[in-house]
Amino acid sequence: FGTGGRVWNTARALVGHLAEHPALISEKRRIIELGSGTGLIGIACGMLLSAHTGVDGPRVAVTDMESVMPFLRENIESNGVAGAVEAAPLLWGTDVSDFGAPVDAVLMADVAYTDAYAELAATLASLCGPETLVLHCYATRKKDVGQLFFDEIKRLGFTTEALDLPSFVIGWPDGWANGITLYQHRAPPP
Repeated sequence: FGTGGRVWNTARALVGHLAEHPALISEKRRIIELGSGTGLIGIACGMLLSAHTGVDGPRVAVTDMESVMPFLRENIESNGVAGAVEAAPLLWGTDVSDFGAPVDAVLMADVAYTDAYAELAATLASLCGPETLVLHCYATRKKDVGQLFFDEIKRLGFTTEALDLPSFVIGWPDGWANGITLYQHRAPPP
């Protein structure tokens, strides 16, 4: 699965943020994770939602390329969150109407490193309304195309604010959190 087959520190940090602030998602009805890879973030959301709300039925969609779907579905089943989380293919830059946009929350970690930044930005814009919570954990890399993504969402009218990393990240071994930033993006009004 390449980069999608491992858990990145950005995903761990975003899950930590949600665990420290479960109210951010507890009232959300439709949550989507973009570029899910292993599905850690969406699966953790499913566990948090089940623990805090007891609401039945999928509320979290973990998305990635079609080739990753069997892996995501297996992880969902193995973690016992099939009632709260579903896997759905989503190629950035394609139709998102199946997801009922605008969704309530979009979660993403380590997705802005790709040359498909314009497609990612277009997908984000298509999924969001002005009330959509967008949390994005990002790691700066040596050959960083991420700034192109940030420039593109700014061009689309999004605002971006850096948030504090979760407290447990402070205790990570030296270097594990280097270059990691947690952002909240906000879509423009219609």
